[in-house]
Amino acid sequence: MFFCKTVKSEPPTALYLSGVLCIPALRRISPILGPPDKASGENSIPLAAMPLSSESIYLIASAHYLKRQLGWDPDELVNFRTEVELEQFRGLPFAMNQEKSTTHQLLKEHMSKADVSIQTILTVSDYQVLEGICRIGEAASFCPQIYLSAIDQGNSFCSGDRKLFALPVRSLEHSIRSELAYNQMLSYPQYITDFFGLLKQSSDEHMKL
Repeated sequence: MFFCKTVKSEPPTALYLSGVLCIPALRRISPILGPPDKASGENSIPLAAMPLSSESIYLIASAHYLKRQLGWDPDELVNFRTEVELEQFRGLPFAMNQEKSTTHQLLKEHMSKADVSIQTILTVSDYQVLEGICRIGEAASFCPQIYLSAIDQGNSFCSGDRKLFALPVRSLEHSIRSELAYNQMLSYPQYITDFFGLLKQSSDEHMKL
């Protein structure tokens, strides 16, 4: 059983999770793996996949940052979900997630294609730290859709200039897909299939925002 995360890129990318190669079962991914390794049988597991989520990437910035850096009136941003182009943030200060993260890799590829550069003033691996930095107003950042519930929860305790806006980045909608891959030749006990269902339910609840 594997938790697979694939990204919308050209070519598609297979990711390593916890040191174990996540072997996608879907035919759209298999060409990048090449033929099976006859010695190890690495690509011979008959996998099936359960879709869990399809996440967009969001730019997060405080009201203070948007007013100071761009002259935007936060009151004009509809429901904190106004779509933006990265071109609008060219050269502005950002705090970024670690380079190995899926979000960082997607953004790096997107900015390269769009010929857009930003000023990275800090790189950290914790989204809570990134959220705190953004609320101060010194930098903006990015996060996957699944983290928006934490942003909204934080907003319930913050107001004014420290309130964060989550702005979907154009062309990066539904760019991160998460799936549960499992050996389709095995018969799983009830508690395992119940876990599959709970995992899907939990993922759906996080994606409602």
